[in-house]
Amino acid sequence: MSFLSRHKSRGLHDVVNTDKNTGLTTPPREHEERLGPPGGSLRKRLSSFTLLSTSKRQNATSSHQSSLNKGGGVGFVRPNDAFPVTRSRSPSPVPSLEIRRPSGLGRRASIMLPESDEVLDISYRGRRPMGGMSRKLSVSAPDLSLPLFKWEEVSSVAEDESERLSSELGYLRPGSSRCPSPIPEPASAPRFFDFSRIPAELLKSLFTESSRRDLASLSLVCRSFVWPARAALYEHLNLQDMKAPRSIEKCMAWLASRREIAAMVKSFSCPVAPDFTPGNVFTPAAMVTFAIALTNMVQLQSLTLPRFTPHLLLHTTFQLRRFSLTCESMSPEESRDTFAWLTTQPSLVSLSFPNLVMESIQSPNGAIPFPTSTLAKAISLESVSPDIPGLPLTADAIPKLSHFHGPSSLASVLVPGRPVQTLSITIHTTLYDGLRPSALMASVKRSTSLVTSLSIIASGQKKVDARTLERVLMSAGAELGDCLQTLEIEWILEDELLYKQVVAALPRFAALRTLRLHRRLPPPPPRSPPPSLPLPTTALSTPPPSPSSFLANSKIFSWTPPDSPNPSFRLSTASKRISLDVPLPRAHERAHLVGWSKGCRSLRNVVFLSGAEWRITDGASQFLYVGIART
Repeated sequence: MSFLSRHKSRGLHDVVNTDKNTGLTTPPREHEERLGPPGGSLRKRLSSFTLLSTSKRQNATSSHQSSLNKGGGVGFVRPNDAFPVTRSRSPSPVPSLEIRRPSGLGRRASIMLPESDEVLDISYRGRRPMGGMSRKLSVSAPDLSLPLFKWEEVSSVAEDESERLSSELGYLRPGSSRCPSPIPEPASAPRFFDFSRIPAELLKSLFTESSRRDLASLSLVCRSFVWPARAALYEHLNLQDMKAPRSIEKCMAWLASRREIAAMVKSFSCPVAPDFTPGNVFTPAAMVTFAIALTNMVQLQSLTLPRFTPHLLLHTTFQLRRFSLTCESMSPEESRDTFAWLTTQPSLVSLSFPNLVMESIQSPNGAIPFPTSTLAKAISLESVSPDIPGLPLTADAIPKLSHFHGPSSLASVLVPGRPVQTLSITIHTTLYDGLRPSALMASVKRSTSLVTSLSIIASGQKKVDARTLERVLMSAGAELGDCLQTLEIEWILEDELLYKQVVAALPRFAALRTLRLHRRLPPPPPRSPPPSLPLPTTALSTPPPSPSSFLANSKIFSWTPPDSPNPSFRLSTASKRISLDVPLPRAHERAHLVGWSKGCRSLRNVVFLSGAEWRITDGASQFLYVGIART
């Protein structure tokens, strides 16, 4: 009966869970599972008082589930409680007929996307497009947490966000009661402005108002600014402020090596240039450098040089409109070469010799016709018979000359037969030296155009006396009084000497409207000291008058400002007292204006030697003080 004893020792649990044929263990029955192993209730009671209850409970549950998942023998049926089912008290949802896209299939194809008006795009709120590109929904995987179609149920949070976004962007959310509108894509602002759309000529005209330092900086901003900035920088090239010959030579070397840059130059002014005079400070190679640079300036229209050098201008092809030489003297050979070259410039309208002193025109070596030179042979003038003694000029040379500035000796031979309208004559000689004002003005009147502006400049090198100036003004009024509108006089002597000459000459200028008097040199000291003031006859105990009472009773410093449209300016001006240090127009200037306006009824604008400008405006009958004229 040993078999029975062994069977009893195995226990009831093992006997029940062992299959008779296969020897496999079967899961316990329901009533056995409820009973559990011995001592289970005691362990449960103790687990509530220990910290290890949770982990032990989890371990027990996992081991129990693993035992349940083990399969039994053939014909074994798992009990129903092995598959726990959570039953809901709510009724089961109504099955939907729509086909939903299963998750985990990867990116959505663009053909599967709905129409733009069926998508509620709220996933890009607060995001800025990067790189100027707008993000498309078909480029990346869809956000499955957001609704895709307009008939899909939207959560309360998403609805609030979409309503706020719709109110900010100004369009309606799809599915609303109002008429829906397509949702615009987020606009991407350009990162930079396309300056290539602006015409280069417009940029050039804007850059002309900038300084030279700013133009150099603008040329480095972008590619569209390079040509306009360079054109504005090199169009008017004025080197008068550069006194160092080395710096000027570097600039000319740059223009000689860069033909495209030199072609932009339209106006060139240079204080010094290489020549063959004993005072030349340039290197021998500078002559070639200057010649190449000037030859590259094919669009040059205005040229200012210290003196004429044939080797610099022999191979140039530009057509000048303005030409100026700042030299103070010119030899007969140099003047011959200068005017021989001027015959190759038919477009010249302005010719200036502002500092030249030439008392008379003489032929080189006293020979007429003049001997030919290298420049004359190069321009085929050796066989030309000049109409002007001493100058290789014919009557048809420089046919468009309208402005001339130079000595009286050149004015008398260049103005006749040419349409000169603006004339500036420098007087270097006096009546005692051979000046003939009547012959000079008679030759000026032979201009093919009416001379409307005349400037008479008394040279500072040789002081011109008052009698010579009076004869020049009288002759100008007699010959040009009917057409002259602007008269300008530059004086070097005392002011009162000039004012006396003007009073006598103004009645001859019937059409004169503007009179300008100015000086470049300070006035000389008076010839006699001012008269001494008499001592006051009052007693010494009488106090002297106060400055305020003196200003109130004095007529010399009283001045009424012109009417201003701004009432605040009138009040502020009237409330301020005039200071003696301010250079205001004096009473004798008003007295001169009264006498001049009687002699010349057409006079409307006067500038005195002090710089004070007086003007008769439209509708006024008296001269009003305007201010200090700009020189």
